[in-house]
Formats: sequence, C-alpha cells, structure tokens
Amino acid sequence: MGEIGITGRYRISQRWSATVGYQLLWINQVALATEQPLGSGIDASGDTFYHGAAVGLQYVR
Repeated sequence: MGEIGITGRYRISQRWSATVGYQLLWINQVALATEQPLGSGIDASGDTFYHGAAVGLQYVR
C-alpha cells in the first residue's frame, strides 16, 4: 500500500481559508472480482489505484 498527497491552503481573510489538494492511493495484493478464476479459490494478486482532487473551506473562530 502506498499513499501520497499534496495540499495547499490560501488564506482568504483572517478567519477563512481555502484548501485544495490531490491524493493518490495504491493498494497491491487484493482480490479483484474481475480477476477471479472459476471454482479454484481466491486470487489475491490484483492491484488497485485511486486518485482524486480535494477542495475545502475552513472557518476559524
């Protein structure tokens, strides 16, 4: 399993800030439904990869 991400924050005002980022997640040796053999057990040799953007607002009292 591996994960990497980058995040940036921009202060809009004294109390508000905006956050943007990007994340990557890779997992190996998992059982994927599309790679399973018929009737001979579980094949857990698959890899999966997830990625996506993140956006947010933060308010500090």
